Amino acid sequence: MTLRSVIIGLLLGLGIAVFGYFNDWVMQQAFLATNLTPASVFGLLLVGLLTVNPLMRACRLRGLSGAEWAVIVSLMLVACVVPGPGLMWHFSNTLLMPHHDYRTEVGWQRLKLMEYVPDALLVDAHGRFEEVVLAFRTGRGEPVPPADVPWSAWRRTLSFWLPLVGLGFVAAICLAVVVHGQWARREHLRYPIAEVAAQFISGCDEGTFAFLFRKRLFWVGLGIPLFVLTVNGLYTWFPQSVNIPTSISLRQVGLKWPKLYRVPEGWRLLSPALFFSAVGFAYFVTSEISFSLGVSNFVFVALFLWLSDLGVDLRGSTMEGGNQAFQMFGSYVGAAVVIGYAGRQYYRSVLARALGLPTADPVEPHVRWACRAAGLAAAGMVLLLVLVAGLHWLLAVLLVAFTGLMFVVLTRINVETGLFMIQPGWYAVAIVMALFGFRAVGPRMFAVCALACLVLAVDPIVCVMPLAANALRLGQIQRLRAGRLGGWLVVAVLLALVAGVFATIWVQYSFGGCHYGWAQTVARMPFRSLAQHLHVDPRDPAEAQPFQWGQILLKKGFLLSAGIGLALVLATGALRLRHPRWPIHPVMFLVWGTFPLTILGPSFLLGWLLKRLLVGLGGQATYHAYRPFFIGLIAGEFAAGLVWMIVGLAYHIHTGMPGPVFRIIPA
Repeated sequence: MTLRSVIIGLLLGLGIAVFGYFNDWVMQQAFLATNLTPASVFGLLLVGLLTVNPLMRACRLRGLSGAEWAVIVSLMLVACVVPGPGLMWHFSNTLLMPHHDYRTEVGWQRLKLMEYVPDALLVDAHGRFEEVVLAFRTGRGEPVPPADVPWSAWRRTLSFWLPLVGLGFVAAICLAVVVHGQWARREHLRYPIAEVAAQFISGCDEGTFAFLFRKRLFWVGLGIPLFVLTVNGLYTWFPQSVNIPTSISLRQVGLKWPKLYRVPEGWRLLSPALFFSAVGFAYFVTSEISFSLGVSNFVFVALFLWLSDLGVDLRGSTMEGGNQAFQMFGSYVGAAVVIGYAGRQYYRSVLARALGLPTADPVEPHVRWACRAAGLAAAGMVLLLVLVAGLHWLLAVLLVAFTGLMFVVLTRINVETGLFMIQPGWYAVAIVMALFGFRAVGPRMFAVCALACLVLAVDPIVCVMPLAANALRLGQIQRLRAGRLGGWLVVAVLLALVAGVFATIWVQYSFGGCHYGWAQTVARMPFRSLAQHLHVDPRDPAEAQPFQWGQILLKKGFLLSAGIGLALVLATGALRLRHPRWPIHPVMFLVWGTFPLTILGPSFLLGWLLKRLLVGLGGQATYHAYRPFFIGLIAGEFAAGLVWMIVGLAYHIHTGMPGPVFRIIPA
């Protein structure tokens, strides 16, 4: 790890964090960082490998080594959690827009909903509505002097939320360091994203270009998506030009079976689309994984229709959950059980050494310290929620634990399957409410739980732990010390957090903060749900609202739905161990019915089919021979994404207006 690689990585990461929201919602161009393989990182890596080292060597300078490229990519990756759906797409709106909605919702005023929310959780707009709230909502339409932003109104709430989110980031990265020793070195998981990045870099120390760039099949694979997506991008800008279809319309099937439209996101099955990177990643995972991902939504739709015909209520919401969400939670618990059981000896030794207890198994010092830091960070989150937000200690512990469970399993899904868009389908606040009920939790505790859940994990399609896990694996391949790299990952994400939050708030006061409709919906969710409960169970805001142990009421159907999810994961996991030819991987029950699989599932199924055909025709030799082609498919999509980002930026600089929007991945 050289000083120049660290500086370059930190600066590029800060650039992503600061510029991301402006790019996504003011310029309205291809999203900068909205999945776990951001084109802004991997596209720049490709361009850098093709241009930077050759130019440096032409100028008789020492080119960047493979390890240096790994450091740069790693620091950029963790910064990507800040500007997109992982945080800043909704963060500011969640903390400020309730003041605006409260003025327009008569029912909220009658129920005095804002009196249930602790002051530290929302922006201080008292007596400054126009300056703080309206100025944020509308913006001036031009950059404002930073001094004109009402920072004093934000000081109190940012003093609570920034430490809470920062501690969450630290805990996640430290957990990634802890599990990396088990997953990468003992279980030998594939880490497809890190492996592809390592292939990009491999050999750049030994010549002008990396080994991969010297293979013809790589350029053939890269050329296909680059050509198709360039043509389709031009069609977006010039509608009179040619368009190459990348999806199939099956609307006639929908007319014959209109029940498909009853399934959440079921209509997407009628428009299967091709995503080249998903096809590429499917080639690098085991067949049962790619097959399970590919057919998961077909199985989900069939099961959903069958259960709904039987009268099973499958409706749900973010704040309250539902049978489908509870099944997903049970599946995540099952996955956590499998993860813990597989590494039980390692995790037991790590925990013992972190507590200073002797153990027969050696544990590396950086793993011990990472375990301690993760525990302290989680404890710090609990203390902030208890002491500042007034949350009951049990609810605070469960909120942090459930969020940690979500991120650990999301990371496991990513590093084992290469799936680069993952949504859990359940939320910690809904599980807390299912376990205890509204009468026990009370309106004040519910408001705190809901807001904390929204800020920390409302859309973890980009979250820091899988990004850090892939960074650590890439560093391992390049022989970087995991402890040292993990420390710099913490520095990078905390710098990105502070810079990204303040830069985004400034952008929102300059150009308006309500570009993203989902963020406005998110900001209303806790209050709408709270209003529904208070209509049924009125409370006086002036009364204390402690946790009511005697009022605990388990939600009907929770244990059954969660138990089904738990059983599905454990049963399929056991069958895989006993029967090598068993075709279903437990990951199916962790991702089915979610938005990412509705759009990526057909591409994973195509990748599975191509791999089976190649291996069937030529065996393992053919499989290895065609690896560069499928890496090229992934690289071509990255390259096309970067091209259209640059085009959009150039157009905005030239005209000051957003250009036509061409997004390769919908989110």
